[in-house]
Amino acid sequence: MLRSPRPQALPPSSRGARPPTSAPEKTAVCRHWLAGYCSRDPCRFMHGGGGGRDGGSRGEVRGHHQRRSLTYHRVAQDQEDKLCHQWASGDDCARGGNGGEVHRHHQRRSLTYHRVAQDQDRRRQSREQQLPQKEDKLCHHWASGDDCARGENCRFLHSWSSGSEFCMVAQLHGHQETITGVGLSSGTGMLFSGSKDGTVRSWDCSTGACVRVFQVSREVGSLVTEGSWVFVGVHDAVKAYNASNSAEFSLAGVVGQVYAMIVGNSTLFAGAQDGSVLAWRMPPDSGAGDPFHFAKKLEGHRLAVISLMIGNRFLYSGSMDSTVRVWDTETLNCVRTLEAHSGAVTSLLCWDRYLISASTDKKVRVWGQREDGQAGDLEQVYERSESHGVVRLFGMHDRDAKPVMFCSCEDGAVRAYELPSFAERGRIFARKEMRDIQTGGGEGCLFFIGDASGAVTVWKWTEKEKEKEPMSS
Repeated sequence: MLRSPRPQALPPSSRGARPPTSAPEKTAVCRHWLAGYCSRDPCRFMHGGGGGRDGGSRGEVRGHHQRRSLTYHRVAQDQEDKLCHQWASGDDCARGGNGGEVHRHHQRRSLTYHRVAQDQDRRRQSREQQLPQKEDKLCHHWASGDDCARGENCRFLHSWSSGSEFCMVAQLHGHQETITGVGLSSGTGMLFSGSKDGTVRSWDCSTGACVRVFQVSREVGSLVTEGSWVFVGVHDAVKAYNASNSAEFSLAGVVGQVYAMIVGNSTLFAGAQDGSVLAWRMPPDSGAGDPFHFAKKLEGHRLAVISLMIGNRFLYSGSMDSTVRVWDTETLNCVRTLEAHSGAVTSLLCWDRYLISASTDKKVRVWGQREDGQAGDLEQVYERSESHGVVRLFGMHDRDAKPVMFCSCEDGAVRAYELPSFAERGRIFARKEMRDIQTGGGEGCLFFIGDASGAVTVWKWTEKEKEKEPMSS
């Protein structure tokens, strides 16, 4: 009988063994091997490029590993630098940890939030810096009545004043050329204005309406009021008009245009184009006749006299020859000549014991009495520079009885300075330079400004808000 052969026995090493399989591929680098030591053999991590314990170069593998690690952290940071919406809405985040632990995601959220907030602040500051800064100048488009295309972004002011010290009451229009003088006639309530258009207008202060127009037929160089008298300086003459009884007189003897006038010590002084100052006495008991008596012609200036002021028993005259002359009001003699400025002396003002002079040289100078000198012997004690030539100075008191000096400059702005500190209280603007300023007196603290556009504006000091008293219980 044939028998099948007995199966051969397997080698002992093969008994119960699994079929051979390929070793798993190693992809991660052993960090211990990179550091120079690894006690595992075999190690489940890769040692070098070939996967053996000593395979590959540590430097090459370390550089490759660092690049992969850096890329991983960048990707992780991009993925994790976002706001956790669950945490932001007030709910507990499932990844947030326990107790006092704070999830790394929330830490990165806080950092990202602050970075975004800082970026927003920088962008906002950049936009604010790009917006034009307001300048203390009047927007001509707005002033002419047109709509300014820039609106609130305009770098010039859309207002007739800056600050809160004063406000405009009314604008009086009618003159066609530069206003050369304004004045209020006491007892009549009438405001008078003279212009280069050859007219003098009277205005009702209560309504602002023009009551009468006087045709002078010649350019008005100056206008002042004293009591019920209105004095109008024209070429080769001074016209005197009484607003109470309508009496009129013409004072002759003037050579050329009259640029400045002032009344003091019962005397009318007029500065003329030929450099002289003419004086007329005004006795109070003159009767029905001519109340003006020619007193003297004061000579000394080389060019036209364009500013006059009376104070401390002296008459001060400013001229286009850059000098200021001091005259005794009793003897009408010159007692002192000041080399005051390098330009024309456009305006003079007396305050306390001091004389203030202004000029087209952009300087405002304060003069005081010399301690060891005679009366009228002045020396400079202070100087202030303006950005433009000065046209007119005028002094008055505010509602608190503090002395304030108005300084009109060629840029069309009037600056209000508190004396003696010269601290600026605010500014008033006009279309063109303001030629004359006069006060209305009274409790209303009104003052009037005439400018080169032919307009007369009425202003007043604003009332300060009274502090509220605490309510009694």
